Amino acid sequence: MKNKRMTTICIFWGLLLLLIGLQFTVVDAFVLTPQATRFAARWLGPSPGTPGGWLHQIAFATSAPRTAVEPASWVRWAVLSTAFVVLAHGVLQKMRK
Repeated sequence: MKNKRMTTICIFWGLLLLLIGLQFTVVDAFVLTPQATRFAARWLGPSPGTPGGWLHQIAFATSAPRTAVEPASWVRWAVLSTAFVVLAHGVLQKMRK
């Protein structure tokens, strides 16, 4: 029972990573909405306690910028190769039984 479930999980994650890797090959940049930009600035930016943090928080809270995120070219190949390895592992486990 446990091996069958692990095989299904490997195939699922392999297919999901494959779809994400294909998405990275098709899309050049992801443009964030103003709400997503503020969320990213709040959670990924400097903390408000640092010298530039409070200024950073005020700037992103008052403006409505749109940020474009461009993933590096190697990210798609890393995701695709990981997807193929995980998918092959799941398929080979299924074939072994």
